[in-house]
Formats: sequence, C-alpha cells, structure tokens
Amino acid sequence: MFYIQSPQKKEFFVELLDGNTFEEVTFKFIKIEGMKIFFEFEGNVDVAQAIAVAKAAIRKEPLGSVLYYMLQAV
Repeated sequence: MFYIQSPQKKEFFVELLDGNTFEEVTFKFIKIEGMKIFFEFEGNVDVAQAIAVAKAAIRKEPLGSVLYYMLQAV
C-alpha cells in the first residue's frame, strides 16, 4: 500500500489510477484522509516499483507535470 499526498486535485489521482493498469500493475483506490490518497496495487512488483509506475503514469498527464504531490509507501 502507498499514498499520494497532495493539497489539491485529489480526484485527478483517483480517476487516473483507480482500477487502471500501467506496466502490468493494477491500482485500487482505498480512501482519502486529509491530503493523503491511499492506494493498493496488484502485480508482481514490490511497493517501490509500484510507486515508480504510478509516478510515471502521473507525470505523463499534463496536469501531473504541474501539480505538487508526493508518493510514499505505507
């Protein structure tokens, strides 16, 4: 499990990752607590690799390249 911490546009991250598969890693939205958006993932990767895949997917989006956010393992 990991979370994305962002002060704004939380729905952007949920819509981008929830239920979608990138590089054979499928993400599932769990909950939002304050500025933290929690996700689980499925795939043959560890949490560091899943975070790297999620970060790459976010950066490919126009909004993802201008937002301030941080990804952290739980």
